[in-house]
Amino acid sequence: MPALLIKYVADFGGTKTINTSLTAFSMYAQNTFKLPYAFTFEISGWYNSGGVWGGAFRSEAQGSLDLGLQKNYYTTKPL
Repeated sequence: MPALLIKYVADFGGTKTINTSLTAFSMYAQNTFKLPYAFTFEISGWYNSGGVWGGAFRSEAQGSLDLGLQKNYYTTKPL
């Protein structure tokens, strides 16, 4: 789970300045489970806590969760 401190400071003259900082992190996880009757179940997901884009715009946190179920009908390995 990498974490980082993001800091942007800029002075464009007059009242046009940027002074933004935040701590951001992201993570990813994946697990596959073998179930009875030749089933497998998979769960995976990622999360980003948000950040700064282009030095001026803050992005909101976002993530995803994926689920999968598989049934294997082969009793032996296919060629």
